[in-house]
Amino acid sequence: MASLFAFYAKKSPITYVSKASVFPLNSGSENVTPSSSALTQLFLGTEIGKNFTEDASINIIELAQSRTTREAVAAIRIPQMENKTIATLIVEDYNNHRGFFEDKIEMPSNESDLISLGGRLLQQGLTASINKNNILILNFSARDEKLVKAVSYGVVEKISQFYIDLKIEKAKADFDFASTKADSLRLVMNNKDYQLVG
Repeated sequence: MASLFAFYAKKSPITYVSKASVFPLNSGSENVTPSSSALTQLFLGTEIGKNFTEDASINIIELAQSRTTREAVAAIRIPQMENKTIATLIVEDYNNHRGFFEDKIEMPSNESDLISLGGRLLQQGLTASINKNNILILNFSARDEKLVKAVSYGVVEKISQFYIDLKIEKAKADFDFASTKADSLRLVMNNKDYQLVG
């Protein structure tokens, strides 16, 4: 019995866990002068330096665990691991380290099916939460140490890219809105000047 339990313990898969902390992309409000802050309020009507819970009313936890984010991570190729996608690595990792009572997962031949499967498998090991300091904490567990690290970096990269794209889109919209306001103000002043000259 002791030998049986020792063999079972040796064959039981080891689980590795990674923990990543993601800070919000805040603007440096301490470097903003009162006049520039007033101009920002006048033209844009927004506060400078928002955090995850305030920015664009996006639930960062739902974003981190969403199917779109998980499948985007699953589609990432890792050059250090034979340039395979994370989805392929997750399926191989599961099959190579599965327990006695776990069934083997067949590798899908279709790329889209593979990415979808990878996203579902990512969901099982990925958790996200916000701590009291408003920092996003990501935990991912798997049976391959290298895979855990690759997935963690991939999730952080996709979330960061989402927020960068969001900031760019908001900046473009704010610039267009501010330009329209400035043109409207200039038109009013020109009309007033014309009337005064007349």
